[in-house]
Formats: sequence, C-alpha cells, structure tokens
Amino acid sequence: MTIGLMALSGQDKAPSVVFDNPVKDFGKVMQGETLKHVFSFSNKGSSALEILSVEPSCGCQAASLSAKQIQAGQSGQIDVSVDTAGLTGAIEKSVNIITNDPRQPSVSLSVRADVQPEISVSSPSIYFENVPKGKEVTKEVVITVLAERSIKILSAESTDESVTVKLEPVPDSEGKKIKLIATHKSDGKIGYRIEKITVKTTSYLTPEIAIYLAIRYFNR
Repeated sequence: MTIGLMALSGQDKAPSVVFDNPVKDFGKVMQGETLKHVFSFSNKGSSALEILSVEPSCGCQAASLSAKQIQAGQSGQIDVSVDTAGLTGAIEKSVNIITNDPRQPSVSLSVRADVQPEISVSSPSIYFENVPKGKEVTKEVVITVLAERSIKILSAESTDESVTVKLEPVPDSEGKKIKLIATHKSDGKIGYRIEKITVKTTSYLTPEIAIYLAIRYFNR
C-alpha cells in the first residue's frame, strides 16, 4: 500500500502535456501550397514539462518549438509546415512529440489534407484498340488548369510516329481548358505497343504531363 501511494504521489507531482487539438485537417488544398499550423499545448501537471524531441515524418517539417521546458500551468506552441509540391490526393503527415510526461511520454500530431492537382487530365491514357488498317481514328482528352495562378499548356508530342497530336482551346474556358486531339494515321504501323504523349506546361511544379498510348493496329 505504501509503495502504491508513493507511486501515485510521484505521478501527482509530474508534468502533464495536453494539446488543444492534435489533428489539423485543411480539407481541400491546391498542390504546391505550403500548409502551416500552430499546435498549442499546456502543462496541466505540477512540475516542469520537458520536450525531449520533435520527430517529423517524411514530408512534414516542424518549423519551431516555442520552448523546450514548460512550467506547470504554462503553455507552449509547435509550428508545423507541410510542403504539398509533388503530392496529390488524401495525405496525412505526422510529428511525434517525446516528453517527460510519465502518463503520456509520446504524442502524435497530424496534418491532413486533400491535395488537388494544379492540372488535371480527363483520362490518363488513350486507347487505339482493334483499329483496322486504312482507317484514321481520332481520340480526345481535356486538360484542365485547376490552379488559380496562370499556367499555360505549351505543346504536346507523341513518341509514336503513327499518332499525331494537336492542342485546341476549349471555347469560353478562358484558357483553363485545352482539348488534346490524338489521331492514329490510316497508314500507321501494324502491331501492339505502348507509347506516350508528353504535354509540356509553364508550371514549375508540373512541367510535363504524360498521357499513355495503348495501340492495337491490325492489317485487315
């Protein structure tokens, strides 16, 4: 009983880290944005709280810690930033906080977001399948600039000599939508192959977009 009381007494005199909210969800964000958030916490214990380490996961950088030692009843902050360049879709980055709190020595902070690409394509691939020899076939995809900043679609080039490509602006889209028209020539190469179309842009984040070609061209 005495040992149990001593252990309880030791914990009563210990620090206690409490975060206001360990999760920040930014919702939908545009690719390339740097997400910044300040996580606030308090020492609800009766002795000094020590932040022993701040360990960010890959792609998440803890910018700064207000103080490594927080006295009882005082508060602190941890600034966290996430660079979304090169990321798309649902992401979650974490920072692991190690403290001298005996009840909670490790706390995980999370930054979540749904990263929208700055340029989207209506289809990542174009299929020319079961194309008979002597027939010209045309397929289309639409490239859309989702970013608010100015981005231009410069050019498109096919790696297959049997497929020609051209770009046309979509009317009334203010240059935000471009139609890519791919045409398989009537005298194209016979056989099955995988090629691609490379689209070049003025974006420093997405300078090139690859649209894959699947071609099945028969001599009949």
